[in-house]
Order: sequence, then structure tokens, then C-alpha cells
Amino acid sequence: MIPATNATRARTRHDKRDAYYGVDLAPKQEREKRPAKPAPKANTYVRANLLVLLLLSGIIMVVFGIVPANYDASIQQHINQTIKDTAAINIEIENLEVQIKNASGISRIESRAIEELGMIYPLPEQFVFIVDGTVQVNDFAQYIKENAYELW
Repeated sequence: MIPATNATRARTRHDKRDAYYGVDLAPKQEREKRPAKPAPKANTYVRANLLVLLLLSGIIMVVFGIVPANYDASIQQHINQTIKDTAAINIEIENLEVQIKNASGISRIESRAIEELGMIYPLPEQFVFIVDGTVQVNDFAQYIKENAYELW
């Protein structure tokens, strides 16, 4: 038989007392701890929601940011093209006005009438006097030249 030690005696004594009173006061043996199961990650749901939110905000930024910016750029390009066209038309108008002034000047009309049509100035005997009650002109050709140049 194995000799009893103080620890085994005490244990036996406690076991007898516990059996007598019906109470189990023996220290519980510790169980081996299993590795804890990872809890379902709430972060997974949060990350998924954040990803969806990020994608939606990106789409909204594209729709309300880039598309109108492209539309604004195309309108600005159209405005710039219209300004260039207007400037070209204004230059053409100025050139035409100069040509009109050159073509309708009295010296130009006089030279074309003499050279192309063979016209001559009337002699003083051929003058026609127009009386309107205020002015009588003796030299009608000279009067036309003076007044025509005053208009320009």
C-alpha cells in the first residue's frame, strides 16, 4: 500500500466531509480552454457598406461633376468659335466698307464716267439752272464736285 501523505489525507478528509454533508467543495479542475472562435466580423458588413457608399458617391461625382464640366467646356468652345467667326465677319465688313468708299467716291465715279462711258463736263452754255427759290448755280459741275466731296 502507498503511504498517505498530508495532501492525500486532507483530500480524503474533505471528501468524507463533503460526502457526509452532500456538498461538493472540492476545487474544480480547470478545463482546457479551446481557442476562441472568431466572432462574425461586423467589420465585414461595415466595409461592404462603406465600399457601396464610396462607389455611389463616385458615380454621383461623375454624373454631377464631370458631365456638366464637359458640357460647359463644349459650350465655351462654341462661344469661342462664335467670337472668332464674328471677328472674321467684322473684318470682312470693314474691308467691304472701304471698297464701297473707294468705289463710290466722286473721283472714282468721275474717272469711270470719263474713261469707260466717254462722258465729258458740259460747257458753260449747256448749263441748266434749277431755281428752288434760294440758290442759283452758274457752274453746276463745280457745284457737284464741291458738294460731293463735302459728304465724305
